[in-house]
Amino acid sequence: MYKIDQKGLETFLKYIDESYAYGLISYQVTLSVHAYYLGLIFDPKDEERVFKEGVNLGQSWLLQGYYFYGGSCIIETGSRNRSQHFIKRLKEVAEVLENSYAMVQSQRLNALYSLKFRNIEDTLDISEAAISLSVNTKHTLTIIALYSIRSVAFSLVARLEDARINLAEMQKYLKGMNLSLFQTWYLIAKSYIEIAGFKLHKKNDGDGEIMLKTSKQLIKHAKKAVKNLTEAYRLHAIVFRLLNKPARAFNSFEKSIKAGIDYDCKLELSRTYFEAGKFLRDPKNKKDRINGMNGTEYLMKAKAMFEEMDLEWDLMQYQVFMDK
Repeated sequence: MYKIDQKGLETFLKYIDESYAYGLISYQVTLSVHAYYLGLIFDPKDEERVFKEGVNLGQSWLLQGYYFYGGSCIIETGSRNRSQHFIKRLKEVAEVLENSYAMVQSQRLNALYSLKFRNIEDTLDISEAAISLSVNTKHTLTIIALYSIRSVAFSLVARLEDARINLAEMQKYLKGMNLSLFQTWYLIAKSYIEIAGFKLHKKNDGDGEIMLKTSKQLIKHAKKAVKNLTEAYRLHAIVFRLLNKPARAFNSFEKSIKAGIDYDCKLELSRTYFEAGKFLRDPKNKKDRINGMNGTEYLMKAKAMFEEMDLEWDLMQYQVFMDK
């Protein structure tokens, strides 16, 4: 189902009858899944009806898909209130229908939300509890995602040994699983570790090539689940910047910005604006503008978006940079 392109999706949806409850739910689940994989805008206008009809029909499987994928898309827009609503609703589905997988998914969505909004301690606490529940219920897919989330969180606070331990745990579950989505989660976590390690310890022989290879692979796999592309291209740009390849960094920043706008990924787009602003302010760069905006303009735009989305961690990073 995930390989249906936009034209195929539109054709498929014509055959779903929304006039009855199951048809409505199936329609909305399909939209939410494809919004995530194809980068479409997710519109939750029928959410209340989906919840009521789904609970009445006992459709825990369809509801967890709707709320998890829809919630993931909403998180990318930077809307705290709507994100928290979807997390709460997914938990309600689990409790009302007594479904362990929906409960695991609600914790996974909550962990993702905490990471994306950079609430690091919450991320670690929620993900630890979720992994314990997932192991007991043998939900391997969720375990893989949670270890990736934990690894990134540890990298963001420079706890690289812990980040590597979680990445290694993730690898144990990844054996034989080659789907691009799984590889994307793994490569995002690996990129954060490598970039953080490079910044902390400077470069050793071969480190640059390793980082570059990881971020290239990440982009390749993220194209199969494009809500991840804004972040993937930004990580690629940061690698090029660290390797003193400004022209390549410039191109990757352009692609990250385009992906963020095209796929409604406002949260990661704000971080790309921040990194692009830092990059353009570097006097070593020959180009001082991306899409007509200079470094100062990107920094101001990033700050405004951080404030709008109440991204305290990112505002702190912004202030540290400006104080320099």
